[in-house]
Parts: sequence; C-alpha cells; structure tokens
Amino acid sequence: MKSEIDVASVENYPWDHLTGSQRELFVGARGVVSYQQFFQLVDEWKKLLSISGVKPEEKIAVIGDFSALGTSLVLALLSNRNIIIPFSYESIIEIDSALSTSGCDWLIKIDKLKLLSDQIIEQRSIHQDNSLFQQLAKSGHAGLVLFSSGTSGKPKAILHDLNRVVQRFKPNAKRFRSIPMLMFDHFGGFNTIFGMLSSESTVVEVDTRTVENICSTIQEFKVTLLPTTPSFLSLIIMSNADKRFDLSSLTRITYGTEPINVHLLERINKVFPNAILQQTYGLSEVGVLASRSESNESTRLELGGSGFETKVVDGILWIKSEFAMLGYLSTEGANDFVDGWFNTKDQVIQDGKYFKFVGRDSDQINVGGQKVLPIEVEEEIMLLNEVLDVQVFGEKHLLLGQIVVANVVLASGVESEGIKLKIRKHCQERLTKYKVPQKIFFVSQIEVSSRGKRVKGVSSETGKE
Repeated sequence: MKSEIDVASVENYPWDHLTGSQRELFVGARGVVSYQQFFQLVDEWKKLLSISGVKPEEKIAVIGDFSALGTSLVLALLSNRNIIIPFSYESIIEIDSALSTSGCDWLIKIDKLKLLSDQIIEQRSIHQDNSLFQQLAKSGHAGLVLFSSGTSGKPKAILHDLNRVVQRFKPNAKRFRSIPMLMFDHFGGFNTIFGMLSSESTVVEVDTRTVENICSTIQEFKVTLLPTTPSFLSLIIMSNADKRFDLSSLTRITYGTEPINVHLLERINKVFPNAILQQTYGLSEVGVLASRSESNESTRLELGGSGFETKVVDGILWIKSEFAMLGYLSTEGANDFVDGWFNTKDQVIQDGKYFKFVGRDSDQINVGGQKVLPIEVEEEIMLLNEVLDVQVFGEKHLLLGQIVVANVVLASGVESEGIKLKIRKHCQERLTKYKVPQKIFFVSQIEVSSRGKRVKGVSSETGKE
C-alpha cells in the first residue's frame, strides 16, 4: 500500500530535541530513567548490536515490554534500519510459527533483571524472502512486523514502514504520566510510546497489569493518563478498586479495542468524574485514527484526522490511510483492501460526523437468518438494577443455526432466584422475539484476557443456569 506522504530523513525523529533532557522518561519500581539516560541506553544498544554483527535490513525478533530496556532497543533498531518483530512476554501468538512466516535473523529476549551489557542476542537463521521486504529495503527505512490477534481467523503478518509510522508524531506541549497498558506487540502500544516520547511525557513501568497493581501504581506515581479498554475499566468498577485506591490524579482516560455500552460508560463517569473520557480507534493495518468523543457520556465519536478517509458501506466501516501497512506477508487477508480502502469488518452506525461502534461483523448472531448485534441485547439487560455486567454471544443450534446466550454478573447481594425470568420478561418487552436470550448463565465475572479485552463468550460450565 504505497503512501503519498513525505517521510523525513531516517535521522530526523520527533524526539531528537530531548536527548539531553533531565526530565523523567521512565519511572517505576526499578527507579528513574531520564531522557538523557534513556538515549544513552539507545547508544549502548547500538554498540551491542554492532559488536554482535547485526546488520541493517536484518529481521530482529524481540520478546519484551515497553520498559526502558525494551523501548530503547526499539529506537536502536529503528536507527539501524532493522525490521522489528515484537512479541510480549504474554504473547498469544505462537512465536515459532509466526517467525516461519516473517523470517528471523536474530532473537533478543529482554531479561529485565540483567544489565543491558548482559543481554543475549541470539542468531537465528529462518529465511523468508518477500517482495515487500525488498520494497522496504529500497526506501532505506526500518520495518515493523505485527501479527493480528487471530480472533476472526488465522493471525496475519502485517509489515509497516516504521519510519513512516514514526514521522506522524510531532513534538508537542501536552505532557502526561501514563502507564503503557497495551502490549509490546500491539500497534496501539507503539502509538502510545511514540506519542509519549515526542511530548517529553513520563512512562510509568509496570510488571503486571492486574487491577490491583495498576490502581496502586496510579496512586503511587500520580498517573494522569490511562490508555485502556472498556473491560478493564469494568473490572476496576466491579472490584471497588476506586474505593481502595486514590485514582484522582487521572485527568484523561482513553479507551478502545472493543465496543462500549452506554450503561458502563455512565458508571465510568461516576467513578472518574474529573477525567476526560476519550474513545479511540485504530487497526494494525491502517494505524490509529484521530478521534474525539461526542462527550464523556456518549458512545459516539468523530473519527479521521489528517491522512485518513472513512466511509460506511452496508454498515461496515472502510478506511483509506496514508499510514497503511506495506502489506500482508502472506495471502491471508489479500481481499481486505479494495482500491486502497481497507475493510475493517467493524459494524458502525453513522450519524453525520459521528460513529458508534456496535461490534465486529463476525460477532453477529444469526438466529434462523435474522441478525442480532450482541451490544443491543447487552444494553437492554444492563438497564436492570440487579445486573452488574453481561456478555451476550451466539451458541450453535441444530435448527436455528444459532441462539442468543447471556452470561450475567449480578450486583452484590442479589440472589439469582427469579432474576432469569425478570431478564427474559424485560427483553421480551423491549426486543424482537429472536433477540431474547434463550439461555442465561449467572457467573462471578466476565472473563478478560491479559490484554484487557473480553474473551469470546462461551456457555458457562461453572456458572449457574
């Protein structure tokens, strides 16, 4: 996907003016790293890469996190014009299988307990050539390979021109203290960390992304920006963490990666009354779009920004991006782009300049040929005071194809007796018959992955029907 934007020289980065700054870049349990110290780490990585024999254009798999060590390595590889293949410590992608698609010349597994000089750079010889790599080499730029989550099929290997990604960021005066919630192998994670670097902001390191640890870190380090997911915010509310920790330092909360229902948003506003809430949207294939929520209370947002175009076709969002990937490294997903437009497979409702995300096309429940959007059923069930959380999904059915199923979390102190009948009656009064849940399970909580997203719903074996 060739872009028409101009890309600055490989030596011109949006953080170049900060190399001598004494301002804190990383803080956390392992101490403080200033911008000046950080760029010294970048130089040390460059030396270690050179000594190890790492050459430009070679593919480097990195297992790590957005720590001072991990992020400084990214910048060193960027400067060395390497192709970075990042994996998190908790990667859901089978790494050896992934590398057979991308190829790999070197592997670096960052040991956070060791000094940079003691990190091991292991040579690998997994040859994989592709015309896209040749195209990247001609540009003289570094590359970034990311793998889709595989939630709607086999993970796809996505190649970006990393210099093009970086050049979107400009120095600005908006400074935050933020926890990098999105993982090392997530495009949104790179978007966050490059944004922090270019604005002289401070990154607060965490080792684990549990509710307890995140909230205690917010309290201890006075975090001002939390980039997260609706599901993680729901966990904070359900655990009453806001009552056990002082989260008042948060002035902005950004959330994305999954749809949000209006009732959860109401609860978030009550817990964080002083924070600006901003819904975000992006995809590994096209980048992160500029966004602005209609209001703190609205699930609708403006979407686009410089370098992006949007359109809606049959309820599905399509995007044309100047920051789009160079392409897939396999034939998987080859039909997702049509005349430069990317089919996001995300269902939206458009009203003028505003979009409301209602779910993935693959999440639709097909009941005898009738389509059901899980979020519209969830929003109805969430109206009941007895319900704290709900997840609606489809289950295979011999005659109908699928039926609607709901996993329900009851509010504290609420007994399940009679609630199932109340839920069904409520839904029958407000929804078309085929949208009413045929099965209802009571569960202690909705399962959330290490990435803060809801795990695809299945009928609960531990819950009570």
